[in-house]
Amino acid sequence: MQDKTFFDSNLWVYFFTRSTNTDDISKKNAVKDLLLNTSNLFSSAQVFNEVANVLLKKFKFSETNTLQILQEIDELAHCIPLTNTLSFKALDLKLRY
Repeated sequence: MQDKTFFDSNLWVYFFTRSTNTDDISKKNAVKDLLLNTSNLFSSAQVFNEVANVLLKKFKFSETNTLQILQEIDELAHCIPLTNTLSFKALDLKLRY
């Protein structure tokens, strides 16, 4: 069984934005490689909100373009709903590891 891979908002932002910065290009290529080699990909409702906020405010994407990107993320990754139970589990994992 393949491990589950969680993509946080910064990975999606690198993937969907353009930059001429060498570090950003390197990060984008690493994200592309992960996407090509990962079949059990997860993200969360919170990540969707964070990505939308960054794309709209920092990168000045249109609402239509942002919606298209969120739909693309939804096709690439299983979306985990944000719940208080999930937040408690995440903090518990952080404490343990």
